[in-house]
Amino acid sequence: MMVLFVILGTGAVFIIWTCERSHWPSAEMAARQQEVQRLQETLAALQAQLAAREEEAVATVKAPDGAGSSDALAMVDHTTSELLAQQVRDLQAENQRLRDDLGFYENLLPANGNGTIAIRSLQAERRTPTELSWQLLVMQPRRDAGTFKGRLEWEVRGQKDGEPWSLPTGKAQQALEFSRYQRIEGQLSVPADVQISSVTARVFEGRQERSSQTIELQP
Repeated sequence: MMVLFVILGTGAVFIIWTCERSHWPSAEMAARQQEVQRLQETLAALQAQLAAREEEAVATVKAPDGAGSSDALAMVDHTTSELLAQQVRDLQAENQRLRDDLGFYENLLPANGNGTIAIRSLQAERRTPTELSWQLLVMQPRRDAGTFKGRLEWEVRGQKDGEPWSLPTGKAQQALEFSRYQRIEGQLSVPADVQISSVTARVFEGRQERSSQTIELQP
């Protein structure tokens, strides 16, 4: 069963590697959906095996023949059950990760057929008092679009000592260059005493703003 889990884990890594480099969002989504289904089936089998082991352990403890042998068998069954339980937890975590990836790749499908640059799946989280982690997807829906060269700018707003605060634009820029889409992530440094209220990502081509997206952060 441990070998099965390792094989599944390797397969998941291979699918992720393939999807990150594919130019066909629908194929990426299909791969994610198939992997989620396989993990769910394996998870159900492990949960059933774990339940059976726990029932065997209870029966062994209640067996009348020789307390010593019953205790030894119960210990073995307990160890096996713990291993199975850990596999179940690992598979549940892997399943959730794949579901998150599936949701991300669903955003690769354009909402319309025009050729405009679009920011999709913007996420931001304040993981430490002075660090704002972010990730997003920027894409060109048209398959025949040429290479896009531009820049990503951030606008972070909030409150500091009861007064409006914003992150200086010059401290939050990043070059962009991609054909179909680019998934990027990073961190922004923010003062520890700032209460962040919103984060806006803007894509520029030269001086022209091509796309923007804003999310609100919970205090």
